[in-house]
Amino acid sequence: MKTNSIYPVEIYEWSSDLNHDWIRVINKLPTKERETGILNAGPELHHDERFRPLVTWFEQCLYDIHQDKCFDCDGFKITSMWANRYRPGTRQEAHRHANSYWSAVYFLTDGAPLVFYDPLQQRSLGQWDIHTLPKITETGILENGPQIVKYTPTPGTLLIFPSWLVHDTEMAESDRYSISFNALPYGKINQGIANLDVI
Repeated sequence: MKTNSIYPVEIYEWSSDLNHDWIRVINKLPTKERETGILNAGPELHHDERFRPLVTWFEQCLYDIHQDKCFDCDGFKITSMWANRYRPGTRQEAHRHANSYWSAVYFLTDGAPLVFYDPLQQRSLGQWDIHTLPKITETGILENGPQIVKYTPTPGTLLIFPSWLVHDTEMAESDRYSISFNALPYGKINQGIANLDVI
């Protein structure tokens, strides 16, 4: 039997060797505590000169995507950027980032996995929802359950993904730090059909 997987969602990944104590910088910033207990600083960190080396690298990564896919726009710019501190016992609820095109997370520590959910909601519409059970294979037990993908944080790793992709984090067992941002296209879009100035 041959299995063809179609309609993939592309998540772009980079690794950084920017040696800087970003956690120390973040811990000096004013934070807001969310209902979930997560501490956030921002969302205007892309305008903070202390983060300029990171922003420059993030912009280069967005340029890489722009060039790779030949998007019909002048490029992509960061529109919001914030820091996250997950304390033990906190987690992020499932959500997407409206009013954006790309979203991203830059891991500063290891810790609780980032979870992406299957965007193909039609799988459970208009048919029975038949559960799949764990499956024993030659290499072990395959979970074979709900359509989710987990990314275990590696410090220095950046993930950029479509902002509509629903995601959350598992419960933190230790302090977990990250920096997130959103980005929009700018300039002439679709041969000038749309034009957008992004500050």
